[in-house]
Amino acid sequence: MKRVVDTIFGYMRDVILRPKKRTRTDNSEAQESTTTIIAKTNSHTAQKLPTIEGLPDELLKHIFLTYIGDGSYDMIAPVSKHFKEVYEQCFPAKVTYIKNAAASVSLAQMFLQEMMCDTKAIGEAYHKLILHSIKLGNMTVLQWAIRNEEKYLHGRNLVIHENMLRSNVYPDVAAETGNVDMLKYLKSLGCVFTAKTMKDAVSSDNLECVKYLRSVDCPWNKYSSYEVVDGHSLELVRYLLESEMHVKVVGT
Repeated sequence: MKRVVDTIFGYMRDVILRPKKRTRTDNSEAQESTTTIIAKTNSHTAQKLPTIEGLPDELLKHIFLTYIGDGSYDMIAPVSKHFKEVYEQCFPAKVTYIKNAAASVSLAQMFLQEMMCDTKAIGEAYHKLILHSIKLGNMTVLQWAIRNEEKYLHGRNLVIHENMLRSNVYPDVAAETGNVDMLKYLKSLGCVFTAKTMKDAVSSDNLECVKYLRSVDCPWNKYSSYEVVDGHSLELVRYLLESEMHVKVVGT
């Protein structure tokens, strides 16, 4: 909370009370935007420092988006109800939709905050948040969720979550999307790669993904055929054949 207050007072002191001359620097657009907002909301702002609660919503939004940024909901919300409401307006997506919640850390924080009162729902919500952050390829949200697991999950929910991290559920999703970086991160967490992980990687038509799984000795079924859709890259098909993996081409 102190950081939020200090940031806003510093902004008001340095930008509003002592506005800089307009020069073409890297932050010139932000300076111009600030000047415009101040002119619209309070013609006397440059002479008199308003209270924090008295700041207009438009100026608060500008401060939140430009100087504080995403991932600060847990820090902003306790300051005041007004701050919480304005910060939520900066991220207008319906956070009850899990796909939207996985789009940014702030939306994830808002989504989980709504679920905190239901101990049964929070566990499932956390699982879905991780799944969708992997599907979206949002490494920032995924890493944030892993770092903050003990803040939101307790008891049985935490045990279930830890068991999921030791399974192949999350790697299979990453393999389906052909996201090598996600697979590497999940591997570092102790997630398990199985023959299904390899099958999903082949289906994603991502040669780099398949090569990575082979490099970490991901299991594969030498007695089953790996289906590739007609039109998949010839490089992938050639690699599978050279690796003595059975290939079956299927129509789209």
